[in-house]
Amino acid sequence: MALECEDVSTKLADAVITDEHDNSAELANCLESQIGRNVHVYIDDVVVKTTRQADLITDHAETFANLRRYKIKLNPLKCTFGVPSGQLLGYVVSKRGIEPNPEKTLAVMRTKQPTCLVDAQKLAGRVAALSHFIPRLGDKATPLYRLLKKSESFKWTEEAQRALEELQHALQNAPILAAPLPQETMLLYVVASNRAISAVMVVERKEEGKEQLIQHPVYYISEALIDSKQRHPSVRAPRELDIAEPPAPDSTLVALASDSDDWMEPYLSYLERQVLPMDETEARAIVRRCKSFTIINKELYKRSVSGVFQRCIGADEGRKILRDIHAGDCGHPAGACSIVAKAFRHGFYWPTAHEDVVALVRSCAGCQKYASQSHMPGSALKTIPLTCPFAVWGLDMVGKLKTAPGRFTRPY
Repeated sequence: MALECEDVSTKLADAVITDEHDNSAELANCLESQIGRNVHVYIDDVVVKTTRQADLITDHAETFANLRRYKIKLNPLKCTFGVPSGQLLGYVVSKRGIEPNPEKTLAVMRTKQPTCLVDAQKLAGRVAALSHFIPRLGDKATPLYRLLKKSESFKWTEEAQRALEELQHALQNAPILAAPLPQETMLLYVVASNRAISAVMVVERKEEGKEQLIQHPVYYISEALIDSKQRHPSVRAPRELDIAEPPAPDSTLVALASDSDDWMEPYLSYLERQVLPMDETEARAIVRRCKSFTIINKELYKRSVSGVFQRCIGADEGRKILRDIHAGDCGHPAGACSIVAKAFRHGFYWPTAHEDVVALVRSCAGCQKYASQSHMPGSALKTIPLTCPFAVWGLDMVGKLKTAPGRFTRPY
């Protein structure tokens, strides 16, 4: 979409390379000096872009000279010269800018009321193909996305019909996207709701007869939020940010609040306000783990396996308790498992207790010196060689034993 034809262009399609090499790589090497200046290449399609009509012959001569030098042939039936506008990668590119494919737009405009899930899925796919031209698509198409969930019966609602009509109206008045110029300043607008997050990048350009700069959209993007993300508490207001310069600390579009000690906040948010993290996997884990947590006097407690309530504390406070147990006034320089078990029995809990106590024991010189370890030097097992094959055991040959008194015939 970074292609803009100011005046006239030429499409050279299906380049055939005589040598057995990759077409895209060979074309990139062939037109390396022209790509981005007056040529755009996509796999085996070449577009020669001429910004001034007087340079048309010069640009073509340079292109054909490079193609001839690399022995690249073209299919004349698929070459078009002097095109003021045309389709490229599914979009209509012209001097005006980048416009949606009229065939794809017409397919959405002629869509009838879906009667089954498959029809709704087809409609969603057609709308997604034109998403770059629809502002705030996530908010507008939310009723349609709800119908994509599998259910026993499909029912087209009035809300979905209004959403379809709104999308058709948006495509009927679709904006013309502009291609940004090198080193051109772009503005980013972000809007967030409890259902979707949308953004648009625009450029400001001066037009003849107008004193103020006119904004032209470059790219629209929108993401519909899943159920767990819709319950996220913080939704920021739309902000404007000039991305050509580094943003100021107070110009961030997304608040990043991360505290390693504040691990209890997701549990408190869910138990008090039914609010879950935006990450779906983390949200499911919070719901599963909250079954053993409760709030008592505005403090978070965890119910242990034995049914004892343990007060939840931060990691810093937990490490201090471990140090007191390990080397305090009543020091207990025992193993890691014994120390953390004693802390839990005293009614404290934090999730990184085992990792913290292992690091504490490993950093203690006394624990390492007097640990129950074998101090014998290690050596490989050695076999004892025999000097004579029969030096260990022997055999005597005797005859028949005489009968002893009591008619015993054996020596035992």
